[in-house]
Amino acid sequence: MWGEVKKFGLQYCDLPTMLWNVAFMLRALTLNIDSRNKTPIPIFVYLLCLLIALGYFFVYLVSMGWFVFVRCPETGDLLSAMIVFSLGVSSEIGTVKLVYMFLHIGKIKKIVAETLACDASVVPNSRFSNNLLTTLRAVKKRAMIFWVVIISNGVVYVMKPILLPGRHLMEDKFILFEVEKKECIWNRNDADYNNSQARRAAWEEIGQIIYHNWNSLKYFEKDEKVLEMSKKWRNIRDYYKKEKKRQEKEENNPKGPKITKKRLYSYFQYLGFLDQQNYIRSHTTNVSDDESFTSGNDGPENQEHQEEEGEEEEEAIEVKIESGSQKRSLPKAVTPTAKRSVTALRRTQNNESHSEAIRNFLLSLIPDVETLNEQQYMNFRLEVLNLLNSIKFENSGCLEPMYETPNYQIAFVLMTSGVIFTCYLPANITAFLIVITGYIEAQMLALSEELLHLWEDAEKDYNKMKRTNNVLDGSENNQVNKTKLINEYISIRLKEITENHARNINLLLQVESVFSGAIALEFFLLVVGLIAELLGGLENTYIEIPFAMMQVGMDCFTGQRVMDASTKFERAVYDCKWESYDKANMKIVQIMLQSSQKTMKLSAGGIPIGYIILTTVASILYIYAYVFSAFWFSFWHAAEIGEVSGAFAEFSLSITSHVVIVRLFYMLLHKEKLEVLINKYLDQDARIPKGSRFFNNMMKTLKQVKRRGIIFWTILLVDPAVYIIKPLLTPGRHLTLDTFVIYGLEPMLESPNYEIATVVMATGVTLICYSVANVTCFWIVTIGYIEAQMLALSEEIKHIYGDAVCHCKKTIDTNNNYTLVVNKNASKDTVAAIINQYIKEHLKDIIVKHSTNISYVKEIDEIMSIPNAVGFLYLILGLTAELLGGLEKTWLQLPFTMLQLSVDCYLGQKVKDSNDKFEQAVYDCKWEKFNKSNRKIVLMMLQNSQKTMTLSAGGMAILNLRCLMSIIKTTYSAYTTLRTMV
Repeated sequence: MWGEVKKFGLQYCDLPTMLWNVAFMLRALTLNIDSRNKTPIPIFVYLLCLLIALGYFFVYLVSMGWFVFVRCPETGDLLSAMIVFSLGVSSEIGTVKLVYMFLHIGKIKKIVAETLACDASVVPNSRFSNNLLTTLRAVKKRAMIFWVVIISNGVVYVMKPILLPGRHLMEDKFILFEVEKKECIWNRNDADYNNSQARRAAWEEIGQIIYHNWNSLKYFEKDEKVLEMSKKWRNIRDYYKKEKKRQEKEENNPKGPKITKKRLYSYFQYLGFLDQQNYIRSHTTNVSDDESFTSGNDGPENQEHQEEEGEEEEEAIEVKIESGSQKRSLPKAVTPTAKRSVTALRRTQNNESHSEAIRNFLLSLIPDVETLNEQQYMNFRLEVLNLLNSIKFENSGCLEPMYETPNYQIAFVLMTSGVIFTCYLPANITAFLIVITGYIEAQMLALSEELLHLWEDAEKDYNKMKRTNNVLDGSENNQVNKTKLINEYISIRLKEITENHARNINLLLQVESVFSGAIALEFFLLVVGLIAELLGGLENTYIEIPFAMMQVGMDCFTGQRVMDASTKFERAVYDCKWESYDKANMKIVQIMLQSSQKTMKLSAGGIPIGYIILTTVASILYIYAYVFSAFWFSFWHAAEIGEVSGAFAEFSLSITSHVVIVRLFYMLLHKEKLEVLINKYLDQDARIPKGSRFFNNMMKTLKQVKRRGIIFWTILLVDPAVYIIKPLLTPGRHLTLDTFVIYGLEPMLESPNYEIATVVMATGVTLICYSVANVTCFWIVTIGYIEAQMLALSEEIKHIYGDAVCHCKKTIDTNNNYTLVVNKNASKDTVAAIINQYIKEHLKDIIVKHSTNISYVKEIDEIMSIPNAVGFLYLILGLTAELLGGLEKTWLQLPFTMLQLSVDCYLGQKVKDSNDKFEQAVYDCKWEKFNKSNRKIVLMMLQNSQKTMTLSAGGMAILNLRCLMSIIKTTYSAYTTLRTMV
């Protein structure tokens, strides 16, 4: 038994053992992936799997759907809906893979059989075998880590509510406290706040929800329960009030001594409804108004009410009373409250009328009840209670109240079974995917090593044969024989490697045919789940995120490892010393190289995955923080808290980050055009003779272009690095923008909100700045190449006449006798004809290149003109907002904005300058010495070059330094105008 358990360790990392490990675990899911194993799966495994699956489907599908789409719309608790919805969606990721495996179980068995057959052909203890095992050990470690993380996540998720004091479930938000709905308990503005009967009725309604046996309790027991609930509520309320006071004190006196921070109550953020009430108290020399409401009532709920009145006396808003005339001067804010009080009073009168009708009906039953004997009376009471219970509390398929026995135990077992199903399933199915793709990775890496050592192996084999047969004496015949034998060995090994390569490609294609659709759905569920988790508040869903991220992240990592192994194999093919092979083997290597250049990859519905998860998650976090939360904060929350400068600062950061999003969007729309443009660049560059003056001049300019790109790239990444690191190095807890609040993460400086906000902000900033840096560098290189071409063409046309003379000299005087030929009255017309013919040919070549560069500029302008216009609008708004937000808050954002604005105008100016230089060169090309035909060509070139090559912003403005200064001037004018208004 212990020997079987040890096989799950790292010391057993051969493929048959790893597949046995996975197959053994998958049998618990009633999946038999190994066709060699004929042992039937026991019936109890089917039953156990069925029960656990039913628990999962009931809790995380049926109940989740009911809670999210039926219950929460009734209660208005959208936050709870998001939390539970994210949990349900994330749990579906593994289920999708299970369904796909059941649908393709035949293909799965075939993949396993072919993989085992491939492994059986490996020679034990060979270099190939040792390299294979080395990689497989890393693969098994990868699978074990993934398995442990997923299972541990489930264990923590189940154990957390057990270890917390009191009764808890995995998601307490399935049933929330009902206190918020009973405003007469907590809202002093409510008309029934001082009505002891209304408060008593409210507490009894809550008691009916919390205690399943409420109706069977005696009156004094109900009193005890009401008193207990009211005390618990008062403790929670008092904690909230004290914590709010502490926070307000810190906000009002930021330079004062810092109070030791404590971890907030888990439901602190849900008590915000207490902030809605406006306490209005009146103080007179006579008896207070509260006494008139509370006198004569000594029930438990009224005792709590009187205590609450005393505790909140100091917080009430006092109403001034004129001592002489006893007239009250009420603030204007009281008027809406007074109106609500009148409305509530009328509602109370209606309720009393309704209660009177009920009382009259029950009193009408007394004559009939009095005729019953004792036994009949007992039956009557029981039936009435049962009827009330069935009408009010029987809820088909609903375990409410959730925290009462046996509902709590049933719910806990059902949720636990769902968690087991949710975690065990992806842990083992993904482990199977890791093992299969990991074996393909190991094969490719081992084949790469074989190729790199192929020539050495061939020489060793020949030397071994030489010692055995003693055939080599150094003669020419034996040298030929050596080459022949070495190439025969190489031919055999190349065919073996090619066969293994083709087999691995086929295996990967089979794996992709099974899991491609599942991975595509997985990404969709991840995106939906992450959005729901963010909207539900990361402080509530922080355990769910590793579960979803680990699954999808491992799929992407596995796909990337296969791609890396394929790339390494491609390099090994090129580095296998093929130049020493004979022609036949060279042809084999050429075919292998062409095949290996088609990188092996896993895909999500046909889309290569690689590190796509990183971009997906970073994009979601960016949208959550700097789109959704930024606009919520700038236009709603900041207005509520009066943080105007913070709103401008955050708005500026958000709006300037949208520039690159617009550009990326347009680049994706014109992806095919960009690909064609880049191919044209490469084709034109390939036709330039290396070492020519044109090539050397281009390289000089391109060096400056690359330096320009490196400088911009460095600044654009250093600025956000400082932006992210600065709050970490500042004493105390700080964020990139302390005044900014991310939706759902209040208070921002409390754990775990602070850590979550730091990661979210850093991820969003990194994504945007990295995108801006690389998109900007792309356009710097693209436009810089046009600049380099134009400047090189300028040099060519300036030297065209001198080059023509040199060419003529070489043509006429092949024996270095040019002077002698001229002195012998050689025809001057012949010399002129040779010179002008050379000039004509080169002018045509220059015209073609000039025309090509003009078309490049037009194509670039067509693609980027509109995003440039939108980007400039965003940057102007952002720059104005940064100034209004205060440079002390936005001094790190300002370089980011100015750099984006400047680089576009600078690139447009460089294109214009190169065009102007080309125009000057055309005029200075000594055209006066040309013949009439070439003069006409120059004239056309001059006219065409005078139409300056430009880049524009939507056709509204030409990108140059003058445009930059106009934008700065406009921005400052807008700032000075708005500053007087804000």
